[in-house]
Amino acid sequence: IMGVLLIIWVAVLFNISGEFNRKIYKPLTQFNQYINSISDGLIPERTRPVRIPAPFIEINDLSESFEQMSKTITMRQQALIENEQKYRVLIEQSGDAIYLEQNGEFVVINQKFIELFGDFKPNEGQSSGIHCLAASQSSIFVQEQQLRMLSGEVTNLRFEFSALDK
Repeated sequence: IMGVLLIIWVAVLFNISGEFNRKIYKPLTQFNQYINSISDGLIPERTRPVRIPAPFIEINDLSESFEQMSKTITMRQQALIENEQKYRVLIEQSGDAIYLEQNGEFVVINQKFIELFGDFKPNEGQSSGIHCLAASQSSIFVQEQQLRMLSGEVTNLRFEFSALDK
């Protein structure tokens, strides 16, 4: 009798273990992989959220929330790409020389800027900010204008100065 009970006990444990792996462990592992891919910046294509059988309804709700978050992130990323394309066209079409400088480096320059100043490439160790293009009589003025912008005194900075052209 003890042997039969032991066999029944092992069969029950094996069945419970298989059900646990199939219904809970495997879906949670998939859900965790899905969350990790989102946190790594990858938005995987999914047809439906991970489903875990009742009584784990909270996990299903969480899965659906992450699915909605993934869709929202994807839509916002697409909107950003479209807006960037629109602004890039506006910048390139402008008759003014336009540049964007961050930390003393040019990050955006348009075609008119290149026409006026050339495809400006600083020497190694030299910053490429607009002050490098200012003629000596305008150098202090340009630095003052940049400081006004950085301090928040002005938010839209447009100014003219004498510069060294190509």
